[in-house]
Amino acid sequence: MEPVSAIIPSRGDSSFLRAAISSAARGGAAEIVVALPEPIDPAPECSAPLIQVPVAIRRCSVGRNAAIEAASHSRVALLDDDDLWLPGHVAALNALFDGAPDCPFVATRAVYFDDASPAGDAEPPETPRGPTLPPPEVGPRIDLPLLLLGNRVAAPAVAIDRARLPAGLPLFDESRNVIEDYDLWLRLAEIGDMAVGEEITVWVRRRPRSDSSDARGMAFHSLDSLARYEDRAPALVGQAAWDRRRATLWHELAWGELLSGSGRAARRALLQTRRLGNRRTRHLLYWAASCLPTALRRGLMRARRPLSITDSNARGLVERVRQS
Repeated sequence: MEPVSAIIPSRGDSSFLRAAISSAARGGAAEIVVALPEPIDPAPECSAPLIQVPVAIRRCSVGRNAAIEAASHSRVALLDDDDLWLPGHVAALNALFDGAPDCPFVATRAVYFDDASPAGDAEPPETPRGPTLPPPEVGPRIDLPLLLLGNRVAAPAVAIDRARLPAGLPLFDESRNVIEDYDLWLRLAEIGDMAVGEEITVWVRRRPRSDSSDARGMAFHSLDSLARYEDRAPALVGQAAWDRRRATLWHELAWGELLSGSGRAARRALLQTRRLGNRRTRHLLYWAASCLPTALRRGLMRARRPLSITDSNARGLVERVRQS
């Protein structure tokens, strides 16, 4: 079995980082490479060699690139510092690589669990359950057209074989603080498909203050990455599907602007959704919210922290506006 390096970027020592390191060892990593501002002292006890890479910049993309550069092995598997691998994760990744020699990257399936504990270090359920990412209907391969229509994998479930990449190919875009993984998936999919396994081998922890809660940044950087495919995407996925995909992201950007940006920016995003043919009733509700005083609007929007835009979000906004 090919050795695999676990790649963990972190903003600093924490109980959930130590849990992630321990899970990487149990998951079968040949070595664990952690990029963080200050070294951990003493180092967590685990059965795999631990390499610590000092990285002053706290951006995840910078930490991932630094850790990958320091890794000893061609195959590198990603793990965020608050997520967990299950035993057998590396074996499942290697089986996918061996079964798909033309694929530069592979992924197992992951399950989310919500963690509202103060330290963000709650234990997950004993067995994975719930919806998986990718969903069951996706697989055994994900190609570029499928990725253009959505980010269908969890980064901690993905591994990359650098020996299958062109020399000098840049990995994570260090100008991004969110969605740098989706941006990379799109670029790797131009080289070859992603092979997807059936096993659930990853727990993804959802915390209130994690990067994935930045709805504004997630939508903005997704739109920015997709802009590279403006000319090709309609032929790959169809014009209607391409318009729906971008309209949804503009809609999510409007939500993010209502939550933490400006009302004017939210209205600009809503105009884009209408230009692309998306005229949902809740757009009018968002437009009304964008005209509220900033403090009132943000207070109303922060009463909920959606990970995606749903009809229930709109109904909740209606009730809060009525109560105000």
